[in-house]
Amino acid sequence: MERRKHRRQSRRILVSFWAGGKKYNGYTTNISIDGMFIATGHLAAKGTNVQIEVADKEWNFVLDAVVVRTKQVPVEMRRIQQGGFAVRFLANAEPIKNLLPKQEEADDDTSPDAVAPFSQVCKVAFTSPAHFLEVYQREIRNGVLFVATPGHVDIDDIVLVEIQPPAGAGGGAGQGVRSAARVVFAGDASSQGRVGVKLDDLPGVLEDLQPFVDRVRPPPGR
Repeated sequence: MERRKHRRQSRRILVSFWAGGKKYNGYTTNISIDGMFIATGHLAAKGTNVQIEVADKEWNFVLDAVVVRTKQVPVEMRRIQQGGFAVRFLANAEPIKNLLPKQEEADDDTSPDAVAPFSQVCKVAFTSPAHFLEVYQREIRNGVLFVATPGHVDIDDIVLVEIQPPAGAGGGAGQGVRSAARVVFAGDASSQGRVGVKLDDLPGVLEDLQPFVDRVRPPPGR
């Protein structure tokens, strides 16, 4: 087993990565000067060379890396646990220092897939199946959503969105469909705490919500 040289710091940042000529999205759960873990529904096999674009509020750069470990999560568990893969940087990792605390070695070590806390957890509930379908068609399927936040957020903050389909659509009181999201619109006081977010893993969200949508969508011709 390959042993990392530096301790991982819990840090959550949205990233894009290229594998096999295709671009995917994910987010980091932890970072060190020599690697990171990317939570995503699109797994790259161990040994795959990937390019990672890091987009933070102040920094934007691309790193070359190789996948050293993958974590696959069964479909039925994806609502409560996120899969992904760990990478080791191949070169030009100097920019990553801008995202780390100044005293990197001061914090405790974390597991390869330790989870950094989100700035806010935004739960989205619906008054009825018809309300759920309306919001799905108007917002969710387009990758954006207006949500209420427990506290103040700024543009580009990363939050966790939990979409809870109503009981009439087959949902329940348990955990809903989750996705990281970036704040793209933060209104004034008249918005009553509602902000616009862009869902990070839109394909995964749509896949997980499809069974609920099918339950409430009218049959063709009606």
